[in-house]
Amino acid sequence: MLPNLKLGLDGRTGLNRFLTAWKSPDDPATCRSLRLNPNGSPQLFLYEGQIPRWRSGHCNGLRWTGVPILQVRINFNVSFVNNDDELTIMWGVRNRSIFSRLVADEPGSVQRFTWHEQIAKWDVFWSAPTDQCDNYGRCGAYGKCDPYDAYNFECTCLPGYQPKSISDWYLRDGSGGCIQKNLTGMCNNGEGFVKVENVKVPDPSTARVDNNLDLKACMEQCLRNCSCTAYASSVVTSKSGCFSWYGNLLDTRVFAEGGQDLYVRVDAFELAQYDKKSRGFLSKKGMLAGLVLPIADGVFFVIMFSFWLIKRKKTVWKTTYLKRISRHVIIFLFPFGLFNTLLLNFTVHHGPQILQTSASSSRLTFSSKARALPAPSSEPSTPASIGSQELQKKYDSEYFPSGLL
Repeated sequence: MLPNLKLGLDGRTGLNRFLTAWKSPDDPATCRSLRLNPNGSPQLFLYEGQIPRWRSGHCNGLRWTGVPILQVRINFNVSFVNNDDELTIMWGVRNRSIFSRLVADEPGSVQRFTWHEQIAKWDVFWSAPTDQCDNYGRCGAYGKCDPYDAYNFECTCLPGYQPKSISDWYLRDGSGGCIQKNLTGMCNNGEGFVKVENVKVPDPSTARVDNNLDLKACMEQCLRNCSCTAYASSVVTSKSGCFSWYGNLLDTRVFAEGGQDLYVRVDAFELAQYDKKSRGFLSKKGMLAGLVLPIADGVFFVIMFSFWLIKRKKTVWKTTYLKRISRHVIIFLFPFGLFNTLLLNFTVHHGPQILQTSASSSRLTFSSKARALPAPSSEPSTPASIGSQELQKKYDSEYFPSGLL
């Protein structure tokens, strides 16, 4: 089937357009067919004869609920018409450079192909069924199929139900479905609804559809009718749209993402059990948060203290280093010749005294007993002065390394 061709019913002429598959590559006899089912909320069905093998789910305003990967906005335009004159669906491509075709083949699958220009080959863009849970009614009435747990049987029962045949389920045969756990207490006796998340909702062919009710009004309507077994939103892109089921819940499956929420009616006892589980889960989350937060605070404190300690050590080391070198820096900045002469003459003539600075005269003096330094003499050096020069050289060599003076 090429783009821009219609599938479905023409109400004016009675024409029904559908896609068929050959029985084999050499036998053109009809084996399987892809048809648009008008009952309830219209959806595509893959039939083998008159037996449904797969369904697309209804169109919820965003995508076919049974095919989350095929979002309306990706690559293809979908035109869905449902009025008195026609009930049809038509696919188009957004980019005219894309070549695509839809095929129903003899092995029993529906495939959409796109042409890959670089390798000159048709690639499979999408196909169905993709796993055992895509097979229609895999887990029977009130059953739920989950293909993502490889170690357990994919079939479980919806809330408030139990396997109809335990022995069949042990043999991994869930086609018999499930039955209610309790036969009483489901009508005006404290019953309620349990939410089942991220699923393809049950086949709406037998559901009541009201697009004028929002989800809250849908719940109230279902609760008032004791025969109502479940409800869900029929259109996720708006605030209105209601499905309500009054019989079997058939062909429910779990998706990893892209599914809808289903609300299943349960009695008061079952409702309390699920409420207890939910509260227990929340309390465990609270306990976990109570443990994690103090640990996080402790780790944060340790990290901050470590940073502070490292910074403090660096500051102490820097201060100590500066103190150690400051004495040498001061000596180098002071005029060495003057300091050496003053210290030498003062030590020879007066012994150790306290060096003072006179602020009024702005010159260096000694204590009150000290006398002024003698003026430089041009006379030849006396033995005393020669001794002073030798003492000075000895002092210089001991306290000042070579090359500093």
